[in-house]
Amino acid sequence: MILFSTGPCSVTPSVLEFMTNLGFDSESADELIRPLLIRHVTGDFGTAGKYSDILPTITVDERNRGVLATRDDGKINALAVQAKEGRVMSYYTLKDIIDQEANNQTPIWVCTYLGPNGYTVVMLPTDYEFKVNKKGNTYLNFY
Repeated sequence: MILFSTGPCSVTPSVLEFMTNLGFDSESADELIRPLLIRHVTGDFGTAGKYSDILPTITVDERNRGVLATRDDGKINALAVQAKEGRVMSYYTLKDIIDQEANNQTPIWVCTYLGPNGYTVVMLPTDYEFKVNKKGNTYLNFY
């Protein structure tokens, strides 16, 4: 069951470069990434857990306070899905998508921002950085 829409999807240049260095062209890379997107929108958040397993563990306090009540990425994902806003972050590895190099633990992240202008980005951890502006507001910067 699909839990949320990805909105427009993009892949960072570093993911494309990484896949190219492994010998995949852009069409092959697309085919490899698609299963991750399907896992992501159906609640398999990789190492962050599965939506169906996470839901029963959310406390009343976490439901009431929302994502501010926890640092657990799985719970943050589940709360965002329920609220239909916020971010949903899934953590996979290269071995999750290709059979060769089965021991390759290279992380590939999928991040969706839910809401009216929602979007999804497939990235490497090096693409993801939080910045704090002079007013103390946190924002996300993609490379």
